[in-house]
Amino acid sequence: MAMYQYHLNSFSKVAEHYDSIKPIRGTDIRPLGDRARKWEHIVKVHNNKYVLTNILPDDEPNWIYQETRKGMIDRAPITWTRNPRTGIEKIRIRNGSGEYAHNSTYSFLYRALPYSMDFVVDKGKQFVQAYNMERIFQTHYLPKSRWVHERYYDHWNNGKQDFTKTDDKVYLEFEHTEYNCPTTGNAGTIFNLVHGQHKEPVTRYRIDKKLKKKYVKSFKEFVEWAWVMKPLLSETFQNDWQSRQRIKEQCGDALNSHDAFRDMLLDDNDERRTPIVSWILGQMSAYDWQTQVSTVTDDPDKFRKQFNNHVNQLAGFKTKHKEFIQKDRSI
Repeated sequence: MAMYQYHLNSFSKVAEHYDSIKPIRGTDIRPLGDRARKWEHIVKVHNNKYVLTNILPDDEPNWIYQETRKGMIDRAPITWTRNPRTGIEKIRIRNGSGEYAHNSTYSFLYRALPYSMDFVVDKGKQFVQAYNMERIFQTHYLPKSRWVHERYYDHWNNGKQDFTKTDDKVYLEFEHTEYNCPTTGNAGTIFNLVHGQHKEPVTRYRIDKKLKKKYVKSFKEFVEWAWVMKPLLSETFQNDWQSRQRIKEQCGDALNSHDAFRDMLLDDNDERRTPIVSWILGQMSAYDWQTQVSTVTDDPDKFRKQFNNHVNQLAGFKTKHKEFIQKDRSI
């Protein structure tokens, strides 16, 4: 089964492609490319609306993830529309529903978006890139939807999942325009965003100063002691699996329990202090494949910053938060 590149660049190209495809015998399914990949197909809703989708509908679904024809059309990855009065063409682009990876949808969007667009996955987030009316190449965040059909919602919405039965409108929609470059005279295509200035989720880390207050003096002394001990422990943080496992065992529950680690901070005589420093130095170390030796920075400021980060995490002072921000990704 060949995975075709479709890249239909306008409403008229979509309509022409639809008319050129012979339906699979006994069905109304018109595959976009390889007829063996019939789930990647094109649907004519009416003269002014087509959808490009990567699933087959089932009006009597046996499984909760199966869509009816209406659901398939409503939540299609790509929808092309044309205003019958003005002739304005628009393309609507949707991600999958649910926070997990939708790899088949990503592949489909990469191959089915217009030539003048790009689909990008970067650090677990999905983006669509296009030139706007000012000929600025912009990158737009494409969030995952929470909109699912009713049976799926009833099955999963038990407090553990966050779905909705109504359109959450987290799609991107572009107005398509053809133009002639005033300098070269060459024809071009512009996709100007008309819906979807979505904020991106970013992970922020904060230090719980209230929780840390009791341990500030011990924290500082522990970091200073680690700096003094670094040369003496240089042999202990080499990339030897057996040594690392032995050190990990000596650390006991202080690596897995915030409370145990904090108790260790307050007790200068705790026998876990030395192996914990060795363990943290091992996490901080950089391995040189030529010399086969691991080293830790000799810059005191960098050392303190890196070591502080590990201690904050192991002691539970460092907390993770999700925020949503609007990023300017124009080029």
